[in-house]
Amino acid sequence: MEYKIGYLGPRGTFTQQAAEQLMPKNRQLIPYPSIADVLLAADEGKIDAAVVPIENSIEGSVNLTVDFLANQVELYIAKEVVVPVSHSLLVNHGVHLDQIQTVMSHPQAIAQCRHYLREFLPNAQTEHLQSTAKAAEYIHENKDRDKAAIGTVLAADIYDLTILAANIQDRTNNNTRFVLVTKKWKELLEYVRSDNEPWKTSILVTLGKDYPGALYEVLRSFAEESIDLTKIESRPTKKQLGSYHFFIDLHGHIDDEKVQKALAHVKKTGSTVQFLGSYQLLTFTPLKKSGS
Repeated sequence: MEYKIGYLGPRGTFTQQAAEQLMPKNRQLIPYPSIADVLLAADEGKIDAAVVPIENSIEGSVNLTVDFLANQVELYIAKEVVVPVSHSLLVNHGVHLDQIQTVMSHPQAIAQCRHYLREFLPNAQTEHLQSTAKAAEYIHENKDRDKAAIGTVLAADIYDLTILAANIQDRTNNNTRFVLVTKKWKELLEYVRSDNEPWKTSILVTLGKDYPGALYEVLRSFAEESIDLTKIESRPTKKQLGSYHFFIDLHGHIDDEKVQKALAHVKKTGSTVQFLGSYQLLTFTPLKKSGS
């Protein structure tokens, strides 16, 4: 069976890299222009699953993804992968550094490479596009000799560009977490699961009443079962001012006995629990440009 997997496009993005590793075979990858579009396509059954960014080590959570999973769609996380954000300076073949007058990319990518640009291209202008991949596509299609794009190794491969400089980002600890989300959670889980990797579970907790110690009672439920929480974050419920959900990532599978006991205690506090998925972390394999 071939699965239709949507991802935040266009071709050549970090999200495509994540999608290729999360679903390495028996899949058709389909780019979508926005996070909302790809999540809605998965929710409506137009595709089997979607790959979207959910958290960055520097910028924090991707709020649009988090809010959609909480309020807009009924999708479950089946796998995750953490992709190192590695930027490269891409040019058409034969272009040298001293020819470059303009550097194009997504504004965040340009900001993440400002030290390199200041040192090696201090007189170059910067131009913002909607994605790193769009910048690479533009350089390729227009055959510019005085422009460069900041983009991925995958984009260099797709658009037949030369990597003039690799790993030009300011921070080496810049990583983005991507998730594979689907309505077909049990089916895809059997397809992507590993025998050796530990499990994580994501849930959304909404307090029944806001009283002193309400959140403490929820957290104590997990502490009493010796369950490690790897993340807790509040997001507005969008119902009224001061009303929040709590996103919680924890070690363990939803079917584990101690997880079930902890969740039962949480519900006894009057809080509601929304299951967002149990899944494993895929180890990312760095991509090399074809022929390198």
